[in-house]
Amino acid sequence: MRAYYGGAGHFVNVTEQLRSDKQESHLFVVVDNRSMGGDPDPSIHKVLRVLYFAGAERHQIVVPEHAELRLP
Repeated sequence: MRAYYGGAGHFVNVTEQLRSDKQESHLFVVVDNRSMGGDPDPSIHKVLRVLYFAGAERHQIVVPEHAELRLP
């Protein structure tokens, strides 16, 4: 799994923050500056981009700021 938080071309790697939030095989987190470890750019609306594998398939999900991320 790889995860990046930000917007307008300025993203920070938040993979470790999400790995520490993972419970067993599931992940649930509200995407905001607190859960992502800070605000990479205070002047813009941000998104969380997550690349992950489920089984043998690669997936990508984009979650807007203040929305919920739920992964199996």
